[in-house]
Amino acid sequence: MLEEMGTIENRGSGIPTMIEEMQKHGLKKPQYVESRGDFVVSFFGVEETNLSEQDSEQDSEQDKLLRFLETPRSKKDISEFLGITSLRYLKDAYLEDLLNRKKIKMTIPDKPTSKNQRYVTVK
Repeated sequence: MLEEMGTIENRGSGIPTMIEEMQKHGLKKPQYVESRGDFVVSFFGVEETNLSEQDSEQDSEQDKLLRFLETPRSKKDISEFLGITSLRYLKDAYLEDLLNRKKIKMTIPDKPTSKNQRYVTVK
């Protein structure tokens, strides 16, 4: 509706910018949830006293995910493992970062949108 009214430029165009800015400032990526026509964005701040605790929690979550991906898994499998309902958020918040850092790889790199695409930990 806002796009049709000319209030916003392009629906979804700010999402990559928000993710990038949050990462630049050492903050957790925003969470995006789309449900029944609603779109909710959650931003997460950092309390100074819990900085090292948060870093170890994120490392722990990532370590668990990398262990889970020792077996090739689909986006659906990964989202269920992480408790994420939005596949777009999964891709933006988790998969792109791990792929760029070469922590995981696609099983069919020539066809990134294939329904048979799986993700696996790089050994």
